[in-house]
Amino acid sequence: AGFLKESDRLVVLWTPSYFTRLWCAYELVSWVNLGKVRAKPIVFMPVALTSFVGTWTLSYFLFTVVRSFADVLIDKKSLTAIAFISLLVLFPCAVFIGQNHMRDLAALQAQLRVFTVRK
Repeated sequence: AGFLKESDRLVVLWTPSYFTRLWCAYELVSWVNLGKVRAKPIVFMPVALTSFVGTWTLSYFLFTVVRSFADVLIDKKSLTAIAFISLLVLFPCAVFIGQNHMRDLAALQAQLRVFTVRK
């Protein structure tokens, strides 16, 4: 709790199992008891969000690289085929990760509804 006392903000890297670990619950209770929750709210950042953002970043990067070299190395038909295949592979992955992220957000809301701090 000494480290939290000197902190200005609490960012929680949340997973669905976060509240099952005692030290995580202790950290939240300590933050609330220090009265810091009134000054700055706790920020919950779902860890799975990085997979979603990473997938879209990778797909944009690959598209940019292919497009920049397309005129030199690849004809237009091949470029269309590569783009279509990439879309078939990356889009379902992004949808799957996005659905898991939405499920995690629902779980976070449910966990926060039942989390209480008692003195």
